[in-house]
Amino acid sequence: GRASHDTTFGEGEAPVLVTDGVTDVDDRSEGDITSMQIAVGGLLDGAAETLIVMDGATDPTIDLSQSLGSPITTTFGGTTFDISYDGTEITALNNAGATTPVDEADLEALLAALKYENTSADVTVGDRTFDISVTDTTGSISTSLASTVAVVNAETPEIDLDDDTAGANDSQYRTVLGTGAAPDGITDGSGTLND
Repeated sequence: GRASHDTTFGEGEAPVLVTDGVTDVDDRSEGDITSMQIAVGGLLDGAAETLIVMDGATDPTIDLSQSLGSPITTTFGGTTFDISYDGTEITALNNAGATTPVDEADLEALLAALKYENTSADVTVGDRTFDISVTDTTGSISTSLASTVAVVNAETPEIDLDDDTAGANDSQYRTVLGTGAAPDGITDGSGTLND
């Protein structure tokens, strides 16, 4: 398989791929992989944190704060997958049967389509981890691929000197001081500072 993957998710930004989108699942031409497991760690924002399966049809979403009541069914290539989640680990199996091997290319497509999202208005900064492995018909488990999503607060501080929300990060206040006039304020008294 490929090396580990690191990426960043900024508060308020679009979902990010859990892998680099060019995954390589290598079963050494044996064609006997039966499942994929993803151990999820570092979650800090409850139901705001989700994993989206971008299948181009229904794009099902997994709430990472709780276990799934029933598996999600999604199709990639010629394989229909059942995806379950117990609150700590995601498992993808062939819908045709838990011991039925899955096509390597279809598994790669599923893995490449996973996106992390955090909809919190105030994200908790830190790393979310996704340790990915596969299991074959003999029960052998591969070495895991570690994917890390660094969640950061991407907001830019703003100063608004005249309490005018028409612009972002660039509001300004201008006053004219005449000769002999009394001192005037450097803002209009209604400005705000947002961080």
